[in-house]
Amino acid sequence: GEYPGNFVVNGKDGSKGVVDKFTFNYLSFFYTPFRCLSCIDLTNELADLSLGDGWRGLNRESGYGQSVVIVRNKKLAGCLNNGAENGKFHLREICTEEAIMMHSNVLDNKKIGAFVRMNILKRFGYYVPEYFLTAPVYTRKRYLFEFINLIILLIGQTRIARKLINTIPLLILKKAMNYIRGKWREKTKKKFIT
Repeated sequence: GEYPGNFVVNGKDGSKGVVDKFTFNYLSFFYTPFRCLSCIDLTNELADLSLGDGWRGLNRESGYGQSVVIVRNKKLAGCLNNGAENGKFHLREICTEEAIMMHSNVLDNKKIGAFVRMNILKRFGYYVPEYFLTAPVYTRKRYLFEFINLIILLIGQTRIARKLINTIPLLILKKAMNYIRGKWREKTKKKFIT
């Protein structure tokens, strides 16, 4: 669909279920693979090219979405520029700060939250990956937040929780998820700008 797009499920019986993108982003935590809880890579940092949603400063009236493209290879940068010059697509350069501001909450989740969750999981005997990086400094308050968040995520992945979430009207879920997302983004938006 039009920007920002939707998650659509077409049933065999012809029915159609639609969840808007922003609500789906948070409902997806009910289906997040366990290993993703300890992943620190948001932007496929070892890839020559990364593509992702552009969440801020977009022309929403056009009905078209925009993607953020991170190019880490000069040949690919040349190919992209060539495609833009030939009218295949439009490129607009943005500064690093703008890209970070678009995704401050998910950067916080990956670059700080994942390290805290790994610390918690290790204490409970779970295997966690070794990244050979210095873990960020975090407060007891953050530890408690991630501990509670981890419990919620793990409970959310049970069949009972998934059935329960399906009983809550989508409009209420959407409002709750957008409120939480807004608060989280507000709290994290300046953390990664240095």
